[in-house]
Amino acid sequence: MMLAKYTLLPIRLFDDLDVSNATYFQLTPLTSILFYLQNLDVPVYGIQLFGNLVLLLPFAIYLNIKKQRSLIFNIITPIIISLSIETLQLLIDFITQFPNKIFDVDDLLLNVAGFLIGALLSKYARAIIGSLKLRLQ
Repeated sequence: MMLAKYTLLPIRLFDDLDVSNATYFQLTPLTSILFYLQNLDVPVYGIQLFGNLVLLLPFAIYLNIKKQRSLIFNIITPIIISLSIETLQLLIDFITQFPNKIFDVDDLLLNVAGFLIGALLSKYARAIIGSLKLRLQ
């Protein structure tokens, strides 16, 4: 539910902005990421970059904490989730004819990277928990 709140809402139906030349998608890899990195002095860009990186991280930890999933699983799962989110954002834009959110390939890259970081963190957490259990026995 929170995922939908942060990725799809709010949906604006109209605004005073002229959206005749609005962009609904960004398909060139690393364009947004490099822009955000060059403009980290603007807080919203840092939030956008960090937010996309950590968006799926908790989900990766949840799926990997008890049992380490395969690398294929940990790549395909966030691609499917992120692609679904980005496609819904684009669909909402086309339906409302207003650029609420932008389908951005860099969001997909950051979401997958964050998921992989979460999977790695869960692997190390399992190892630490396992060694603590051995010490307590």
